Amino acid sequence: MSSRYSPIRYMDFSGGINSKVVNHLLLDSECKLLQNVVLDSPIGAITKRKGYTQIGNQITAGTSIFGNYYFTDKDATYSQHLIACNISNSAAVLYNSSGTWTQTLTNWKSATRIRFESFLDYVFAFNGNETPKSWTGTSTWGSTNLTGAPICKYGRVYQDRLYFANASANQSRVYFSSVPVAGSISFTSTDWLDVNPEDGQTITGLDENSGRLLIFKDNSMFRWNGYSTEADPIIDIGTPSQESVKTINSITYFFNRYGVYVYDGSMPYLISRKIQDWIDGIDQSALGDVTAEVDNDHYYLAVGNVTIGTDTYTNVTLVYHIPLKAWTIWTTGDKPTFFGHYYSSGARYISFGDSNGEVFRINNGNSDDTADIPVNIETKQYDLQTPEEEKRWTETYLITDKARGLVEVGAKIDNDSIKTIGYVKDDVTRLPADLTGKKISITLSESGMGEQWSFNQLIFRDIFLSGISYK
Repeated sequence: MSSRYSPIRYMDFSGGINSKVVNHLLLDSECKLLQNVVLDSPIGAITKRKGYTQIGNQITAGTSIFGNYYFTDKDATYSQHLIACNISNSAAVLYNSSGTWTQTLTNWKSATRIRFESFLDYVFAFNGNETPKSWTGTSTWGSTNLTGAPICKYGRVYQDRLYFANASANQSRVYFSSVPVAGSISFTSTDWLDVNPEDGQTITGLDENSGRLLIFKDNSMFRWNGYSTEADPIIDIGTPSQESVKTINSITYFFNRYGVYVYDGSMPYLISRKIQDWIDGIDQSALGDVTAEVDNDHYYLAVGNVTIGTDTYTNVTLVYHIPLKAWTIWTTGDKPTFFGHYYSSGARYISFGDSNGEVFRINNGNSDDTADIPVNIETKQYDLQTPEEEKRWTETYLITDKARGLVEVGAKIDNDSIKTIGYVKDDVTRLPADLTGKKISITLSESGMGEQWSFNQLIFRDIFLSGISYK
């Protein structure tokens, strides 16, 4: 007796990567690999990501950007996109002056990350090694509102005070300023809070969420309400990188060696289990170098090179699609060393500095600063819940948009390697009819600087079981 499946259509690919579970537990909306794509343009399709374009001039070739911040005063009289990097063997802060990066703060000796915080119409710069400085957005940097301020790595405004943390002599101590009086603040030797100083860890970051100051260490997380005698421990999960900590819409995202976590005012929880092999493949000696930024729809986390089995992916950014709770993987032509954001004509844009003295705006253009963008998609392996049955896939169709003549199509049958079976020829492409095996996955690959294209549907119209006579 003949056995034949009715047509099967897969029309939703919004589940993102899931490389953690065994294949037969993958959802139909999930894929094994999604490189350099997005899932929300439009939702349901897999779409090649946009590229990035350079902001201003290259500053100094071969030097890394180690600061990236946007400052504006309350009246927007002075609005400055600031970056920090090493120039002539000393650290400097520059601002974007009509497309030219112009030095403003110079001669800091330490070529280490410079962080910024805004308060009282000033921006404060600090790096843990130099005396902190303040600036109004014009003229020279000075020490206004920093009387008595400690030399610390991290800073955050909380409950109308400026907080600093991790001084070289007290790496578990949080210092705080007075409340403003006539627009001025100062620091005293008695206004500080020690955070579990005997635990063998140091403070690695600060943020605010749900009316609490969040205090991070490598392997723990605390919150403080501004008046208790000590901070409350939350969980034995922390972060190695202040730059991974990003809060938007009362949700805080942060990274550690076990994955990416979310804190929503209650208990942090892991959101990266589906890409755990990518987390495990990060260079463990570079965990403190990760950097992130967030918008309403995405959390971008640049983690450097990642090795998966025998494959090494260069300049990896893990991208979490927040509304979809799904992940994709980006690999970029330049290495992000410090993410940030800035505003232009009222719009908010995400930027990153690289390891070659350049700054870029992401999600702009069709190339990575004139370099090709490689796309690789690998679906789950479809076995139609009968992995023991040999099948012949006689009519298989890809529904795509703007992909004709660009995209190479492959198939992985059972445990064989991927084999090229053709190219996308039209918006509806029929694949070869001699695809035989117990299970099949489809791959799409392309590398270029063309416009965005998308993969929308996969359709199996005629599938026959082994032993059927085909006439």
